[in-house]
Amino acid sequence: MKRKISLKEIHIAFFKEGISMRRRFSFSLITCLIAMIAVFMLFLSLFGVLNPAGGKLEHSLTQQLDFSFNRIHRNMDQLAACTVEFSQEMTAQISAIDLPFTKLRNNPEALTDLQHSTYATVFNYLRLADCSGAFFVLNTTVNDSLEDIYYSGIYLKYVNVGSDTTFQNSVCMFRGNSQVARQNNINLSSAWEYETKKNTFPQMEEVLTQVESNPTKGYLLTAAYQLPNAWEHVRFLCTPIADEKGNIIGVCGFELSDPFFEAQYRVSEAEYPSMVCALLEQNNGVYTGQFARNQSGYMPQLKGNISVKNQDTFSCFGDESISLIGKMKDIRIGSSLHTVAVMLPKNQYDACIRAGQYKTMALFLVVTLLAVLASIMLSHRYVKPLLRSMDKIKEKQFDHDAHIPEINDLFAFLAEQDRINEAALNALRREKADMQTSLEQIQNVHNETMQQVERLAYSRKDEVDPYDYEDFKNGLKFLTEREKEILNLYIDGKTVKEIVALTGLKESTVRFHNRNIYTKLGVHSLKQLLRYSAIMKQEEGEGKKQNGIS
Repeated sequence: MKRKISLKEIHIAFFKEGISMRRRFSFSLITCLIAMIAVFMLFLSLFGVLNPAGGKLEHSLTQQLDFSFNRIHRNMDQLAACTVEFSQEMTAQISAIDLPFTKLRNNPEALTDLQHSTYATVFNYLRLADCSGAFFVLNTTVNDSLEDIYYSGIYLKYVNVGSDTTFQNSVCMFRGNSQVARQNNINLSSAWEYETKKNTFPQMEEVLTQVESNPTKGYLLTAAYQLPNAWEHVRFLCTPIADEKGNIIGVCGFELSDPFFEAQYRVSEAEYPSMVCALLEQNNGVYTGQFARNQSGYMPQLKGNISVKNQDTFSCFGDESISLIGKMKDIRIGSSLHTVAVMLPKNQYDACIRAGQYKTMALFLVVTLLAVLASIMLSHRYVKPLLRSMDKIKEKQFDHDAHIPEINDLFAFLAEQDRINEAALNALRREKADMQTSLEQIQNVHNETMQQVERLAYSRKDEVDPYDYEDFKNGLKFLTEREKEILNLYIDGKTVKEIVALTGLKESTVRFHNRNIYTKLGVHSLKQLLRYSAIMKQEEGEGKKQNGIS
């Protein structure tokens, strides 16, 4: 099993010989320069100067959002004013007929005459307004005995709204009396029906049934609906039609189809060709709506409801098939609330961010490389005189002129220290010799004293109680290692303070061991302890001599 090498071992192995002054200076200089560069570039990035991709994209989205919002708001205000005039005109024309409104129900002839008389109004407002269709729907029908409920009215549409202007486009009838269409030389739509079936456009029908004190001033923009038997989605800007008494009898307004919305609010951003504009409405946490593509023709292939996640800078749009990044802003149109959004594919956003990051990284590497090269050159320039001076110091050539005031001062200081150290060394040598002589004298005196003590102790052996002496020798077996150590130090002539210094024990601990030693050996004083030890040492010496003789 291989042993893992720790970082400490790697550090020791790498720096075991230390780091040279030049490397230290170079490393410190490089570190400082890189740190300063990093902080500087960080500030530049925060302010969008160094990496403008994200900031530039955010600015473009914000600018396009404001432009689209203002344009939609302005156009909807103009269209709303036209819608109110349309409603007032319809009220006047319906009031001008000889029959009460209630007499129109189940009266095909009267309803046909009404459509003949109001056709020009619908057609004129279709041409006047900026829209893809115009309509009015009345809360009446030619036959209310049918299983389904229908509403009578005229619904005119442009056949083609792909061009920038709709004035030259042909008009067809989507809902209404075919006789009125033939009389006015317009074709019927491929999805034409005589009347509008109930629940086809729920929000528009809400206007039919609402109760207001002054309904002609109220209007709303509906959500986008798919037209029956047609491919396109439309939304309606509509307002109620009231009779002379203020009762709501119908609704009129304008159609805004997908092709019309796309042509009207096409994004003009050239740098981001995939940017699109959208008018959305929220329902149960998801969004639906209409989109206007860029000049490039890109259109996100959203397959269902759009989910939105709001983040700090951008909002994330998408469904199970695609993800987009953009900005959004709520807009109120009459009594309805919608959302204007601009967005582009997330992969394009990520590509822009990565490109900016790569540029930043490349710039950082270039600047760092230049900083490293500059640091190496500077360190070589400034450390070289120091290294030359270090060589002179090694050679003890303190009279060398380094042309650096600080180094010259160091040379003078070292020369003076060299003289002082030499004098001190000579003094230490003399002091050592004197101390060696004194130590030898002390050692000789000590040896003679110990010999005298041993002789004196042995000569006075008879004065010692033999039983106490035997207890002393037997007690030696019961001493601990620490107690034996302290006993030997006492025998060697050490004092309590010297024993504390040698063993590292506290003085109280040494005295504690003293008491134990005295108790186990049966002695009462240090003098008695040393006497017994001397006698025992003397006996051991005689025993060795006898063994040697024998």
